Amino acid sequence: MTALNAISRIGVTAFAALTISGVMMPGTVAAAPSTVPFQIDPYIPLVDLPTPHLGAMVGEESGVAVLHVRRAPGDGNPHSAVVHWLSLGTGAYGSESFPTLDAQPVTIRPGSGQVVAYVDPQAIGTPGFGTFFVP
Repeated sequence: MTALNAISRIGVTAFAALTISGVMMPGTVAAAPSTVPFQIDPYIPLVDLPTPHLGAMVGEESGVAVLHVRRAPGDGNPHSAVVHWLSLGTGAYGSESFPTLDAQPVTIRPGSGQVVAYVDPQAIGTPGFGTFFVP
């Protein structure tokens, strides 16, 4: 067996192993969707305005997350909050607005990777923070 044949066989064997293991083939997300709450909720010091608790649902679709307000019994409508996000995996970024606790969820498309989200409660409190992985 020549050296070229040996290298060729090793290359074919390695490619086949990677293909079978799924490394070289794109696929769908195998994990069930999950909701990741933001780790630090914004704090609004005014008694009449409840704090917006936010979360991200990931895993339904690759490269996609859904930002939403997590409601608790007795929550009212807070002053608006804006979520600024940045994907550390792709560099994609954006901002989404949540005017009340009744705001509709917002779909973002950061691509696959770690996402950092900063919650700005519109200058009436301290900001919040969240990070989550988008498959």
